[in-house]
Amino acid sequence: MQAQTQLQPQSPSLPYSQYNIFESSEQLIIYVEACGVSRNTIEIEVNKFDAQRIYIKFNYDQDIEDGLQCLKRSFFVPKDKIKMLIQLPKSFDPDKDAKVELLCGMIKILLGKLEKPITKKFKIY
Repeated sequence: MQAQTQLQPQSPSLPYSQYNIFESSEQLIIYVEACGVSRNTIEIEVNKFDAQRIYIKFNYDQDIEDGLQCLKRSFFVPKDKIKMLIQLPKSFDPDKDAKVELLCGMIKILLGKLEKPITKKFKIY
């Protein structure tokens, strides 16, 4: 229930959260649905935790899921849809430490529990 509260998109056109969580041997991988979001309107806020990589995928690659254990799936990804991929260390708990907001074509992701998040720019692929 906490995941639905914290990862709930705030856009009225998206009535429930759309994210998939996969687990590899060293990290968690989260896909967030981000249809209609342009490359220049992505804001990611992170706190001081050991994120290995955060990046945006505008072309979904089904091969990324091969060999990974799916911990949560709320959507299946059509290959022509825009998706966001977040790779995090396994110690990170996305149900407690993540918040995703979709507002007016902008996606905002908050990762971590500190009161003053640090906004960083990440390379967009």
